[in-house]
Amino acid sequence: MRPREGENASAAESGDPLKQQKEIFERLLPGSVITPESLENIPPQAVAALEEQSTYLVRFDNYRPGNFEKLFVISHADASKTYVGVQTKTYGDEGDTERLMHLIDVGVDDQEIGHGEVRLYIDGPKKESAYFKDKPFVGGTNTEDGSRGKGLGMRRLRMMNALTNMQYNLPLHSDTLQSPEAKRLWEKLVAEGAAKKYTEEVGKYERYMFVDLQQ
Repeated sequence: MRPREGENASAAESGDPLKQQKEIFERLLPGSVITPESLENIPPQAVAALEEQSTYLVRFDNYRPGNFEKLFVISHADASKTYVGVQTKTYGDEGDTERLMHLIDVGVDDQEIGHGEVRLYIDGPKKESAYFKDKPFVGGTNTEDGSRGKGLGMRRLRMMNALTNMQYNLPLHSDTLQSPEAKRLWEKLVAEGAAKKYTEEVGKYERYMFVDLQQ
């Protein structure tokens, strides 16, 4: 039986689920360390970037600063960091509800060098759709101009996959709309054996997904 959404099977059996989730993440992204964080300990520039992502597709009168269910800091071997904010949003009148993970990459000077978003549809009329069911996917990813060519885009995809395995016990999927650069990264992962390509039954779209290393 699949674990409940948001719960890793091994973590559920462990007496220390946070430690188990940390081990899952760090095994999938070697050289990086994840730690729970509080908003007051995150640099102002990163907080502003997280809040900017928090405002997307939300009516102004419904926006609440600091509306994050969980916060993490990921420390990388090159001394850069990624701040992660987790939140749930409901859109429109039909009750489409998603669990979102916003990622803000910063350099050693705490200035943003990239960002990304992971989406997981958790409730609403499309809950049982094969396109969305149990498929956390890349909602967006971008590296700032001055930081491109350093492998940050690939690191971000691997980091997103580590987060989805840690939080949901599910591998990361691509969206069906991808830039040429994103497609090249996924094809490289396929060549490495870390991901596979498949055709989405709904609409016959081409997608990618990481190989589920938790099986």
